[in-house]
Amino acid sequence: MEFYAGSRDACYEAKSAGLPKASGGCLLANASLREGQLLVGGHPFVIGKKDSGNRSSRDYYSHKLAWVSEKFVVLWDEKDKRGWLVNGASALLHIVMTSLEQLSPAFKSICLFDPASIQEGKHPHQPDSATEVLLNINNRQLRIYREDDGPPRFQGQVEICYNMLEKMIEYQLIVLERVRNSRIIVPRAHLEGWDFRHLAQRFDPIYPRLAVLDTNGKSWVDFTRSIHAVTLFGRGFGEIIRPTGACSAWATLPCGKYYLAACAADLQKIMDGHGGQYSTPLRLTDDDIWYIPDKSTGQCLCKDKTDATHSDLAQILLPSDMCKNLSLNPSGCYQTDRGAFIFGFNEIHQWFWNDTGNPFRKMAGESSDLLLNPGISYMSDSSVFRESLGIEEVRDASYLRLVPQQMSSDNYTVGIICALTIELKAVGALFDSTHAYVPSPDHDPNDYVFGSICGHNVVASCLPDGDYGTTSAALAAGHMCRSFNGVEFYLLVGVGGGAPHTNKQDIRLGDVVVSTPKGSKTGGIPYDTVKTLQGGVHIINGYLSPPPYRLRSVLRLLLKSDPNPPKAPLQPYLDQIAQSVDGCGYPGQENDQLFDSDYSHLAEAETCDSCDPQKCIQRTLRPSTQPRIHYGLIASGNQVMKDSKTRDRLGEEQDILCFEMEAAGIMNTVPALVIRGICDYSDSHKNKGWQKYAAATAAAFMKLLLSNVPVSNDRGQRQQAPMFSG
Repeated sequence: MEFYAGSRDACYEAKSAGLPKASGGCLLANASLREGQLLVGGHPFVIGKKDSGNRSSRDYYSHKLAWVSEKFVVLWDEKDKRGWLVNGASALLHIVMTSLEQLSPAFKSICLFDPASIQEGKHPHQPDSATEVLLNINNRQLRIYREDDGPPRFQGQVEICYNMLEKMIEYQLIVLERVRNSRIIVPRAHLEGWDFRHLAQRFDPIYPRLAVLDTNGKSWVDFTRSIHAVTLFGRGFGEIIRPTGACSAWATLPCGKYYLAACAADLQKIMDGHGGQYSTPLRLTDDDIWYIPDKSTGQCLCKDKTDATHSDLAQILLPSDMCKNLSLNPSGCYQTDRGAFIFGFNEIHQWFWNDTGNPFRKMAGESSDLLLNPGISYMSDSSVFRESLGIEEVRDASYLRLVPQQMSSDNYTVGIICALTIELKAVGALFDSTHAYVPSPDHDPNDYVFGSICGHNVVASCLPDGDYGTTSAALAAGHMCRSFNGVEFYLLVGVGGGAPHTNKQDIRLGDVVVSTPKGSKTGGIPYDTVKTLQGGVHIINGYLSPPPYRLRSVLRLLLKSDPNPPKAPLQPYLDQIAQSVDGCGYPGQENDQLFDSDYSHLAEAETCDSCDPQKCIQRTLRPSTQPRIHYGLIASGNQVMKDSKTRDRLGEEQDILCFEMEAAGIMNTVPALVIRGICDYSDSHKNKGWQKYAAATAAAFMKLLLSNVPVSNDRGQRQQAPMFSG
């Protein structure tokens, strides 16, 4: 095995990961690095006495390196969907070398540093090589800049990078320890960290970032959190750990598999400090075991034949409380201080992870389709409902073992109603975990799915196929309200038609409209409930009930309080949906066509391919493809709006942003907020080209909203998303 983090011949071309800021309910959401100072909620982060430990002993360079070498960092390649767990000293040297290699041409002209002058250790390409390089007195004295241009010596550059990394590590440790001792739920899919290049290039400020992991990547998240590893994101790290003598399938860490590689020497160090190498199975930490179900050599058995079947070398991590249920075998492939190992999903010994709870194994006779997407699971006896979610027949009740949590109807605090199955699929893809089926009363014809989103227990339902409109929506909401007494508020999530000219708001396909009071208007209007006056004049008669105050308060925070709102708050959730639901990707601005109000769609044509492009309104292309979020009035009625002139007239008169067909049935029945992704322009050109993406953007905003809503605990008290200030 050769270890390249910080080595002279490593790849130092990693680019920024391009991930969105960690926001909402994320653990690092309130943190930032400004001028080398870590701020939390805009205030300096100060280590309290109970958290400080022996921090004062790190005044000396050698003490700093001794401390950081015992910490761990995940280098996560967002492009290749793979990562490496490395010790802190190796990560530090990799940051330092990148900072010097990626200097701009102007600064390179005044830089005196030559990477070839670095003296490697006695044993290069090993996990402890970086510590030797950093301690080497000749390396520490290497000239970097002239006195007036920057840190004159290599040691000064190391200490600058160390100071920033130290703050990240300390804050990570305190945040995770407080979460560990609280009731806060952190989804495994949420990998939070910092951008590697921003750190190396000393961006100011530096904000935490969020990546959303595929199901296959969730198996090692508990482990990295147990050791308080900081994650640094990038694109193009190259090969950080390269095995020697491996076959072609394992010569490099496979891309796209969400694997995490680690050296045996670092794993030994972790077990010495956190676990126990002499236990069976091996205990990496108090909470995590390294489960080796058979006597494996840790080598591929293909004999390097081109047509041979390759072994699956992915190692299995499990929660330590599952030991009693495992068949224990001697640890065959672990050898102290030798080689490296890959952790992730093993195709032979399959374990499936949700965002919370213990993993589970595939049962005999279970539908494989059900297991491919644990984000949404079938929990109903209705074959129609099952088919609508794209789930095959399950012929026995063993599938109930897939979801360990069994709730009662009173445990559910959030109700979600969708009109279309594609809308429910998008919502279900964002479940952090799924729950077992909760039987509903005989008088309730609804079918439900159950799960958790950002700590909220959620019950969701969809109108029956072919049913739509205010009456069906009101019936569905009424049944849900009676069957689940603990639901505090409801979200109507799905697609709607936009009113693109209203109040000069630039509404595009894929944008999100949220029912929000404005002036004397409540956020919703029954536009087909009219009063006819003398002379045939029609006026809209009434408004719908406003959203509950609790949600309006959160919307106020989303709208006004964040001084640095994220540029792409919905993107992590859109990526998560796209991994689970086919066809939910962005269709492209070139397919967003708004036709003149006087131009009608050609009869019988399903698309606008034959429509006159000269009648298409020319609009400025947006600089970003990210959906925009609009807050205002949603019009609801029992008719499909397909007339552009009526749309424009009502839009201008009432400041309407969106037209749809279910809100009028729900908002006066239960306390509800309406979230609509714009899939068409409420005109004769209406088609389904943007329907799936619009369903995804509405669901993404739903999760963004819930990540900001405090969770009600078992005592009826609300628990705010965590904010730590030291």
